[in-house]
Amino acid sequence: MPIALLLLTLLLGALPATAQPIRGQIVQQRMQLEDGVLAVLPEGRWRVADIRDHVASAEITYRSLVLMAEDPAAVVPALAIRYTRQRIAWGRSPCEENNAYAFLVDRHGSLSSQLVTRCSRSFALRRYGDWGRSQHNSTWWRHIVEAIGTQPPWAGEAVLLTELMVSRWQGPGIWLGVFVRTAGTGHDPAKLREASQMEREEPIHAALRQWAGAWAEANASGFLDGKRSASVPALGPVLLAHGDAIHERIRQATDSGKARAQPAPTFDDEGIRERIRQMTERDRSSPSGAPVAPPQPLPTTIASTPAKPALASAPAVTPPPIATPTPPPTSTPPPATATNPAVDRLAAEVSRLREELRRQQTQGTAPQAAAAPAAAPAATTAAPDPAAQAAPSTARRLAFVIGIDNYTRVTPLQNARADARAIAERLTRLGYAVTLRTDLGERAMRDELRSFRNRVQGGDEVLFFFAGHGVQLAGANYLLPADIRGDSEDQVRDDALPLQKVLDEIQERKARFTLAVIDACRDNPFRSSGRAIGARGLAPTTAATGQMVMFSAGAGQQALDRLGPDDRDPNGLFTRVLLSRLERRGISIDRLMREVRTEVVTRARAIGHEQVPALYDQSIGEFFFKP
Repeated sequence: MPIALLLLTLLLGALPATAQPIRGQIVQQRMQLEDGVLAVLPEGRWRVADIRDHVASAEITYRSLVLMAEDPAAVVPALAIRYTRQRIAWGRSPCEENNAYAFLVDRHGSLSSQLVTRCSRSFALRRYGDWGRSQHNSTWWRHIVEAIGTQPPWAGEAVLLTELMVSRWQGPGIWLGVFVRTAGTGHDPAKLREASQMEREEPIHAALRQWAGAWAEANASGFLDGKRSASVPALGPVLLAHGDAIHERIRQATDSGKARAQPAPTFDDEGIRERIRQMTERDRSSPSGAPVAPPQPLPTTIASTPAKPALASAPAVTPPPIATPTPPPTSTPPPATATNPAVDRLAAEVSRLREELRRQQTQGTAPQAAAAPAAAPAATTAAPDPAAQAAPSTARRLAFVIGIDNYTRVTPLQNARADARAIAERLTRLGYAVTLRTDLGERAMRDELRSFRNRVQGGDEVLFFFAGHGVQLAGANYLLPADIRGDSEDQVRDDALPLQKVLDEIQERKARFTLAVIDACRDNPFRSSGRAIGARGLAPTTAATGQMVMFSAGAGQQALDRLGPDDRDPNGLFTRVLLSRLERRGISIDRLMREVRTEVVTRARAIGHEQVPALYDQSIGEFFFKP
């Protein structure tokens, strides 16, 4: 063999077999951890600040990386990654833990029983520097804090710490943690946490859930499947778009008590742009919000059992469950300036709101305003947040509504048809093309659903409402037709309508958004006839991306038709509360449904009954019954 060829062979043999990150490397959008293994990153340019290998146990090792944003003003200044390619029988994810400090906990449609699990959750750190110093003895966080330092430029700020985990059973797993600076966006992590835990979620909570879901899905695709197309949306514009400061300015300008008495306020578009720029560049040294106890060293128990080893040693951080992403930008967006597209969009939205306000005020001060009832709401209703002030949807809106009272072989009902008719009438007023059907038998139910499904087109907004009997069998939910016999579980499976089939068939038609409302959590209809088929209430379900599912009661709970013997309302408790809110203007559907849940819980507990409507949300974007 020639000398040159021999030297070349020896040189190539000395090169690493796999492409791996090195300290000081600059990456963006995604980083190759190993051959065919990617980590999808938030927006910006990232410098690899630290790489270490850790031994969690005799069987498990993992690699840990710390990345720092090249832009000193980045919304996400630091990112930590831990992963293992070993085949692990993962324990429960952090989303199944009861951590008092965690909020925005979301499995993003995955279940612990599935092969691939995703999980994200957040913590509010009152001051990053104080929290970092408290992690000196933490085996999980110590080296991450050492790489970042306890006195970065944002050490005195309140910080949102968001974790993301994704894993495959008997496969690899990845955990990612981002530190988010919110001081320049008008958000206080402590207040976000408090509102979320008190079920007073705002549009920003939904936006953060969606961002985490997009990020999780991207890492599921990149890390587990090696797909380079996965990407994540920019987080900065999400926070800025929901900033408290600009919202408060708009709310003050549209104060209902001043709308008629004072002339329309003037707005300076350039001034608005400048204000947004200042919000993103101002000194972030002062902390915001009330004190909130820092999270424990973010242990997410990826604890091992005889068959399920743990990812980390003591405070094991939950190994990789993951969420769904949206495409990320190729570089960190510059601080908002007068020429920044995000700022221009916000300023344009404010200008649009200004014109709407002036129009409403003109109507409110017209000579005929006092005699025209229709003009009063426009002048006295405060404008909602800009994020909620979406333009009316141009998508087709279709609704399929079913109500069944006349069950021929099981216990009949009294409210279901009235519930369905009331919902259909209200949805028609809201612009839906409604198909209303009552007391359908098994064949008619399948035929009507098939006909409705065939009308659904890509991009439609779809609502499916069912009031009647439902039953769960082996963890699956079935909607019962009027002629159900229920002689055996096999017969119920054959003749009833699987809820998941309804959701899957609408998903196949590529609807833009699907809301399924199931008011079927009543007593098991087969119990009265002595047949031990199924259990009371419905089992937890899984919503696909773009879908939201709400049950009138939680797993194993009974939904109330009446609040007592003197209750003469024709509608059941859940439906009457839903009806009272359907026509609220500017309230996103996810927020509206959470408000419905809160009121149902309150009214049921007032008579000693526990009914907590269950919400499963995988929708992407914001949708409104009445924009």
